[in-house]
Amino acid sequence: MYIITQEMKNKIQEMDKKNFKQWYYLKKAIPRIVHWSKKNNCKIYNIECVPIFGEELDILIFYKTNLELEMFKTKKITDLTKKEFITILEEIGYTTEFNNNIRINFDSDENVQKNYQGNYGLRL
Repeated sequence: MYIITQEMKNKIQEMDKKNFKQWYYLKKAIPRIVHWSKKNNCKIYNIECVPIFGEELDILIFYKTNLELEMFKTKKITDLTKKEFITILEEIGYTTEFNNNIRINFDSDENVQKNYQGNYGLRL
């Protein structure tokens, strides 16, 4: 039988606090980037976030179709979206409390439906 020490419990509790705080910031940032995307005619279909214990943050932004994704990449809209999302995270204090180790990638719902059985978890 494996015994969890108090030190281990403390580390887990600290990781949980960091994870909770990351989600606090993401809940503030996501509506802002969605609003920005609508205002700029590059509507985001879905956003999936993977906060990693206050150390890293992976963000996947999905557009509805592969055609939209390719068009937005060609027109550098994805670059503008990435820049705006980072700016929002800076404005709300995410990068001050954590860091700027943030990866933002883009894909389409069409790709998730075709290649991942519609399961965003498999895509992550």
